[in-house]
Amino acid sequence: MFNDQIVHLFVSEGYENEVTELINSIKFHDDRFFAKVKGSHSNAEKVFLYLQSSLYRSRKYIEGYVDAVNNNNIYMVALAVRAHLEAASSLGYLLKQIHGKDLNNDFPLDVINKLMLGTKDKSLLSDDIPNHDAVNVLTMIDAADSMISKFTGEKKTQVRKAYNILSEFCHPNGLGLAFAVDFTKDSMIFTESSSPLSIEQLYSFHKRLLFSADIFKGFYSEIGELLKASIDLTKN
Repeated sequence: MFNDQIVHLFVSEGYENEVTELINSIKFHDDRFFAKVKGSHSNAEKVFLYLQSSLYRSRKYIEGYVDAVNNNNIYMVALAVRAHLEAASSLGYLLKQIHGKDLNNDFPLDVINKLMLGTKDKSLLSDDIPNHDAVNVLTMIDAADSMISKFTGEKKTQVRKAYNILSEFCHPNGLGLAFAVDFTKDSMIFTESSSPLSIEQLYSFHKRLLFSADIFKGFYSEIGELLKASIDLTKN
């Protein structure tokens, strides 16, 4: 978790609850980890495979965010948060495709194949694996907004807005250069790699990670409820 210096920075600015929320998000992952599941490779189990693989990705992106914060690496902070939002949105996309369906009898197999096997580089697939086009990440982002709108009854675009601003910091231009240099009236001051992050820098990304973690948990839980009627999850 965060080192003592970062925890003190959050707490001194009144953001102790935000640190606790991140700890709770990590606990969410731990509570839902399966080391092994019995199965017969049914369609529903393919959904569960993607769900649990996404859980692992989500956990690792959060860990990467924490490591980046502890090491004052603001660019890796931005990349980790954006990657997590992509992982959360992929579950939003999956949920949109299977919501209201009987996974035993009305299963969109092409959807899970695209999510699990989709790639733009066909050379990555062996000859015995069919080609599947990858789902565009912006399609996933908009699907996440669509599902949030469906559950709240209000038109929402906050996933797309968060993704757009995060992308600006991840690109090698514009805001992507903002942290490297500061300007005064008559000089340019370049940032040293050891310079500590400010709470303003940290909190803008931290709140977006908490938002992403929150929608990830919501989508994960909704998909899990749909799976209950189709798969017996037995931990071994």
